[in-house]
Amino acid sequence: MVVYPSTTLPQYPFEVVSEYKTLISTFETGAELAHQQWRFPKRSINLKYDILTAAEIKTLWDFYIARKGALVPFWFFDTYTTDDSGNPASYTDEFVGRGDGATTVFDLPGKTTSARTMYLDGIAEAGVSYQSGTGDGGADQVTFNAAPASGKLITTDFTGHIRYKMRFAQDKMSKELFKARLYKTGIGLIERKPA
Repeated sequence: MVVYPSTTLPQYPFEVVSEYKTLISTFETGAELAHQQWRFPKRSINLKYDILTAAEIKTLWDFYIARKGALVPFWFFDTYTTDDSGNPASYTDEFVGRGDGATTVFDLPGKTTSARTMYLDGIAEAGVSYQSGTGDGGADQVTFNAAPASGKLITTDFTGHIRYKMRFAQDKMSKELFKARLYKTGIGLIERKPA
């Protein structure tokens, strides 16, 4: 899968919004019962730009057209979000994949990762090794000594630049509107969650 163009840097900082799908039932007494629908949040990002050359605008427009609006997903690496000291941010309980009893190598949801901990169904797993930048789009990878059992949920905590599987929020846009949105309201990206 292709990676969102990184040659044109968006306006900093940009906002990453996390959405959780929660069903809330309200009783006659006013009490509420909440039920979590999604195990992991769905993120959205709005990218605005300060100054772009004609070539940079063309690069972004061509990327939008090649993705057919909201149809084709792509990777987006958030290399801009940092902690309070300017270091790469830390992430907790990020989805990696599900075991199938045969696969031992999985892409991590980030690159230049460190302080990594892998979990199988919430239990820390020590029998792993890491490879830098060898995954899809340049993501880091993890190799398990033994393939995780079928259905096992694989998650991770790490410090680094997170990778999101995104799509464009807007499915219908003229080139003129696209250019205006780059500067004024931004181009929306929405995370595409695993099936």
